[in-house]
Amino acid sequence: MSKNFIYVFALFCGSTFSCLAQESIFSISFGTGATESSRSPLNPADGTTTLKYAPIGTTSGGTYTLLPNPYSFGGGGYHSGEDHTPGDINGYMMILDVHSKGLLIYKKNVEGLCTNTKYEFSVWIANLANAGSFASRATFNIRNSQNNALIASETSNLIPVSRVLTWDKVSIIFTIPDSSVNSLTFEIVSGMDYVNHNAYDDILFEALKPNIKISNLDPVVCAGENVSMECLVEANFYSNAAVYQWQKKNTVTSVWENIIGATNKNYIANNVTETTQYRMLVSEIGNIENIKCRSASGVNTVTVNPQLVANISDGITICSGNGTNIVFTGTPNAEVKYTVNAGIPNAITLNSDGHYNLYTGILTDETIYEIVNAKDPVTNCQTQITDQKAVIALKPLPTATIMGSREVCKDEAFPEIIFTGSGGTPPYVFTYKENGILKTVSTENDKHTATIKAPTDKAGTLNYELMSVTAKCISE
Repeated sequence: MSKNFIYVFALFCGSTFSCLAQESIFSISFGTGATESSRSPLNPADGTTTLKYAPIGTTSGGTYTLLPNPYSFGGGGYHSGEDHTPGDINGYMMILDVHSKGLLIYKKNVEGLCTNTKYEFSVWIANLANAGSFASRATFNIRNSQNNALIASETSNLIPVSRVLTWDKVSIIFTIPDSSVNSLTFEIVSGMDYVNHNAYDDILFEALKPNIKISNLDPVVCAGENVSMECLVEANFYSNAAVYQWQKKNTVTSVWENIIGATNKNYIANNVTETTQYRMLVSEIGNIENIKCRSASGVNTVTVNPQLVANISDGITICSGNGTNIVFTGTPNAEVKYTVNAGIPNAITLNSDGHYNLYTGILTDETIYEIVNAKDPVTNCQTQITDQKAVIALKPLPTATIMGSREVCKDEAFPEIIFTGSGGTPPYVFTYKENGILKTVSTENDKHTATIKAPTDKAGTLNYELMSVTAKCISE
């Protein structure tokens, strides 16, 4: 088995890089709790130790405790400080009081590993002594769980005393070339013959992480756009060609799901409509579905600005020669373009409540108002809008006729002049001239005609001229 021991090991991740190994095989951070209170002993599921658990104040050589701050435990001889786990509040660390070499500090068994995969077993260690020469070491052993044979063993450099609580990462990197080894035992053993006052935190075992560069990292896009991503894995990291599998997180269940067919370095997410997280799995050939043998990229979050909404009020019928209000609604503050009878687009801006009232002006022909698109003035995202039109249909104005031309003798019975209206709702009001003098006559409420009698008491000619008619339009 090849191996490599590293005292301080870190990967560089620039602004366009996403470190791999998001999926750990096991990760122990010891949890969180109240300040200055000790928790219960190490959970066997998290690993085992031959050290004796010691609550606060009862420590001696060959013991350990779990605390969020080592200061009170050390009687003033220890640093005051926090655990290593990022984001922890009162996070616990495993505090050791070890006086001899070879004591088993930590042990964990793991099964189902893969050949030709690089692994890293690591722990963050802090020397708790705030003075003196209490430098210490840790020894990492990797054994075949089936026969306890020692496969690899390395001892760290000295972990020195420092002025403040300082966490250093210590790790061993190895590859399993023999398929007969399918389970391993990981051990951390004290490496000095004198007092070791150390704290351990964030014990981690994972498939080793190559560097990966994700192009177009964490983009912000408009709904409906396509998003291209490309992943470049560290060259020569794998002994064979790397295998890829893109995944996205289900926005309902928060479960990572394989994207069918997305097994290349490049991936295009088509027509994205909601903010979604993506990542890429990478491994040696044959290992991509085994969580213990693959690495997962950091998350690439595609933030999607939502589609804009724009609606127009329903079409109506009005009387010719009148106007009406068109009501636009939709995304607040959106810029909305619309056409009138498919002409050049006009633009309005919805208010903060998402409304805009537009007066049509006087209409004499049927008119169609139709929304073209809506645009967010902040993000410049634009949404094409279809099937949002208002047809303003027109009813014609009322019309009228006049009848009654004839010759009569003086003093005969008065002849009738008949006014008839149509295209409106009674009563009609007719305006006419009698020999140039304006007069009016109205129909009854349910009649379309009105009649006047021409006088015959004087000889001469009477001229009647219809000037106009008014009535309610039928659509009113």
